[in-house]
Amino acid sequence: MSKRFPPAPALRLLVLAVLVFVALAAGVAQAQAQAPAPASASAKAQAQNPAPAKPQDPTSPVWFEGLVQEWDRVLVDAQTYFADFDANPAEAANKRTLVGGVREQAVRMKTAATEELNSSQQFLDALGPPPAEGEPAEDAGVQEKRAQYTKAIADLKSRIAQSDLAIARVDKILASVSSQARDQLVKETLQRWPVPVLPSVLIKAGLEILALLRDLADVPRAWYMGLDDEGREAVLFWPPLLVILVLVVLAVVGRRLLLARLGPDPAQVEPTYARRLVAATAVGVARGILPGAFLIGALVWINRPGAVVSGDMLVLSSRVLFALFVFILATALPRAILAPEWPAWRLTDLPPGSTRLISGRVTFLATVIAIDLLLIGIGQIRTTSLEVDSVVTAAMTILEAVGVFLLVRPSLWEPDAADDGDDEAAPDPEKPRHMKFWTVVRNLTSLLAVVSIGAALIGYVPLGRFLIESTIGTAFIGFMLLLVRGLLRELVGVAARSRFLRERLGIRMKTLKRLRFWIRGALDPVLAVAALFLIGPLWGLPADDLTRWATAALSGFTIGNVTISLSDILLAILVFLVAMAVARLIQRTLLEKVLPATKMELSVQHSLSAGVGYAGVIIAVALAIAVAGVDLTNVALVAGALSVGIGFGLQNVVNNFVSGFILLVERPIKVGDWVVLGSNEGLVKKVSFRATEVETWQKASLIIPNAEILSNPLTNWTLKDRYGRIEVAIGVAYGSDTEQVRDILLACARAQPRVMTFPAPNVLFLDFGDSALLFELRCFTSDVMSRLAISSDIRFDIDRRFREAGIEIPFPQRVVHMVPPTADAPPPPPEGQNQNGQTP
Repeated sequence: MSKRFPPAPALRLLVLAVLVFVALAAGVAQAQAQAPAPASASAKAQAQNPAPAKPQDPTSPVWFEGLVQEWDRVLVDAQTYFADFDANPAEAANKRTLVGGVREQAVRMKTAATEELNSSQQFLDALGPPPAEGEPAEDAGVQEKRAQYTKAIADLKSRIAQSDLAIARVDKILASVSSQARDQLVKETLQRWPVPVLPSVLIKAGLEILALLRDLADVPRAWYMGLDDEGREAVLFWPPLLVILVLVVLAVVGRRLLLARLGPDPAQVEPTYARRLVAATAVGVARGILPGAFLIGALVWINRPGAVVSGDMLVLSSRVLFALFVFILATALPRAILAPEWPAWRLTDLPPGSTRLISGRVTFLATVIAIDLLLIGIGQIRTTSLEVDSVVTAAMTILEAVGVFLLVRPSLWEPDAADDGDDEAAPDPEKPRHMKFWTVVRNLTSLLAVVSIGAALIGYVPLGRFLIESTIGTAFIGFMLLLVRGLLRELVGVAARSRFLRERLGIRMKTLKRLRFWIRGALDPVLAVAALFLIGPLWGLPADDLTRWATAALSGFTIGNVTISLSDILLAILVFLVAMAVARLIQRTLLEKVLPATKMELSVQHSLSAGVGYAGVIIAVALAIAVAGVDLTNVALVAGALSVGIGFGLQNVVNNFVSGFILLVERPIKVGDWVVLGSNEGLVKKVSFRATEVETWQKASLIIPNAEILSNPLTNWTLKDRYGRIEVAIGVAYGSDTEQVRDILLACARAQPRVMTFPAPNVLFLDFGDSALLFELRCFTSDVMSRLAISSDIRFDIDRRFREAGIEIPFPQRVVHMVPPTADAPPPPPEGQNQNGQTP
């Protein structure tokens, strides 16, 4: 292959893995330090174009004018340099660094000038307005100060304007460079090479490839013959060979010990996720990291200054070692996660058949990529024709696309489809949302693989190459980030379950669970940003643009007269959360340790604790506003306008709003609580600033104003926890064995799995009723939401056991005594007449 085709993006991606083993290059760095190193191109460019001097006297107008002239020189030179886009990449990077340095200095100067301008403006405002015409002249000292501050303000405004101009020029230059880079990428990608499937192209490429193979086979001989006697002797009797053998033995022994100690244990049938994660890490290190480290060490060794291997042999050997490193690493890590040999130890829920297929197809794709990397190295040894480039690159592109296409087949990732081998299974409308997302990702990846194959076959080989290499690089980065995400989430979970944090530091389990939720939630945005910075350059989005956009977002952007800074907002949120956490800690300490020792009344203790909580909220809000840089004058104006609106009829709205704020701070109710308010009962679905939404048991949504919740008695069954008591009243007939009744009732409670053993169930003999002996069974459950279901099950059991024991549950009875007639009593009236002899 020729040097005309740029290295694949996957190569640049996989080179990043070498940084993991940079410690192995310490010996090389020492050897390089002893030998004089030639000056690099970037160093020469740095000497020819020194960076602008650091500001030393910001108050000197003369010095600032010199700094502006230096900025102008650097920017004009960079603009002229970048007009020719075919410049040296190293020198271009150095120019971008110099231009970026100008921007950093301009930003610092603008910030310093703005702060000084505000200070000078305050001093000038303190002097008051100048006397109007006809008024007495002010003191000479005041006039001098006024003139001094006025001149300083004019100079500072000029500095700010010149700094803004420099920043705008830098942004324009960098945007132009990025635009040229994108245009160049599009131009190179859309080049059309000879169609690789044409017979004439295949014949010419085949003959040239045969000649190239003969030349490559002669590379080791030519290298050896080109050595002098000392070099040949060093090759035949190479002392480091013994060191390499010792290292290989140590690596094999260490690998076995690592797997025996931390690897999968077939004796464990159902290992925990944490144990499986440790085993997968051990397998990945033993089968991937250790061999890879050995290969990288050998690669660094043969590339050291003064090494025997040189020329074409050095290039060929380096490519072979690097290709082996990529192959080992790319096959070991997926096998560690999928664990096809140990189904019980895999980290996914895929069936064993799918894990074996995925592992085999990953091995196929890794083999193709390793061969591709080796061919790129061969292209650095011999220059080949465009026909050879087209045929070889198209073949590698098609093989890589086929490997990717086979890896994303639904039969591998859907357990039901994997068992029956049906690739065309009907979509499930009830499939979870994340499964649908991965289905879209697989379909898009398959489409890119097919498009890359088609582009390569019709001659657009660079386009096909770009698509498939970017797809593989994206998949690799996504896979590694998902692996890091799972590892970090598991570490957070382990820390949240730590007894040390609960017992030594006194952090409650509820607080640890809340911290676990928020830390895990913050991981995804961080990893998403990392994915953007790593994946963006693979698809032609320059890293410089991403960095510049991120810097602009963090440093702030202006909308009208308002400057929005993402860094200030994030810092303000962090300060608010920390202040709230400290306030809650102080509040809890007062309530649980300090105030009880004062012997105050309980109501006074709670009032003081609540007051500390409100003060903490106010302080936290004030600190957050101060850190965010919000002008409190504007806040005061808004507050004044709101007070006028409240006075004209917003009392109810504000009352509900303040009540909602109190609900959110004190949290007497929260989402998911079972509450009873008057005749209304249900689950809290939403708590907003104006009203609270409660879903009744009939699935009706009830909107309750927050002021009504605070002003009326409220029963919250799940405020502190979900424990609750169950009462079952029962009556038995007079004459029943009361002790037997008590034993049966206790047995019915103990038979329920959701009834707690502590506190133990108990039975109360309440009263002698009119028709029955009245008992009440009381027991406790850890899930009060199931209170009605548990009491219903207990009643079913009581009815069954009472019937088996012959215990009667009476219904209310009334005994009527009939008075017998006496001799003096009148006879009953005839039928159809009343006592008076009248017909009604």
